[in-house]
Amino acid sequence: MTLENLYRSSILPFRQHLLVSKGVFRSSLRILLYLAALPLISYSFMYIYIGDGTVESIMAMPQSIAFVIFFLNILIFMVLIPFIMTITQRFVYNKPFSFSEMLRDVGKRLLPLTLGFLLLGAGLALLFTAVLAVIPLFTSQTGFTLFSLLYFAVVVYVYLNILFWSHFVVLAEMNTLSSFRESRKVFKRHGRQMITYTLSLAFLSLIFLNGIAWILSALIRNAMAANVTLAFVQSIVLIFSQIMLTSFFMNFSLFGSDAPDATSSQS
Repeated sequence: MTLENLYRSSILPFRQHLLVSKGVFRSSLRILLYLAALPLISYSFMYIYIGDGTVESIMAMPQSIAFVIFFLNILIFMVLIPFIMTITQRFVYNKPFSFSEMLRDVGKRLLPLTLGFLLLGAGLALLFTAVLAVIPLFTSQTGFTLFSLLYFAVVVYVYLNILFWSHFVVLAEMNTLSSFRESRKVFKRHGRQMITYTLSLAFLSLIFLNGIAWILSALIRNAMAANVTLAFVQSIVLIFSQIMLTSFFMNFSLFGSDAPDATSSQS
């Protein structure tokens, strides 16, 4: 049975998605290492210039470095991640691909991706403004704590509802608003698995990165070398995590969907 048929027939366990992601990573290792240069440079600058993340270190960062980090993060969300989505999709469908072909396909989706991120930014700004307006109303620590928990729950719920919107934009070539609606439908069908899988991925990534950071601090005394090495590891973790998220998306959207070919528009 092909991987595509497996995705259509059942929700694969987390461990199976881990093995699939390993296969995607190994099959496209060279191109993924090239793409890893974007987060590597961004994370290296952040570790070197921000350091422990205090307000003082952030304010002391040169504006030119801050602009470079900002620009690189735009490229990560607009170019790197869509590339990883496309590579994973091609692996699932067992379709060959070329760098120029993927670059063209990703380029066609830049406008809806940009609109989606602008909508998300506007929504976050409105939510943040509302929170700032409500905070002064709380006179007790208990009330503020309950409000914080409620706020966190709402943010997580909204995030899970729109988790796969960019996948629908890139892989199914949907417009921005339709992608948000379809992502919500996937969450309604497979919410429990989405929560379990995404939290497991987040915790494993966090534990792994913290473990690597501790090992590097013990083995490498040169702070610059340790920071760059940790930035490289974090770049690889970012790429591997995105492969797994796309694998989740392919499985959730193909299994039990009324439109089983929704993600195969590029295949």
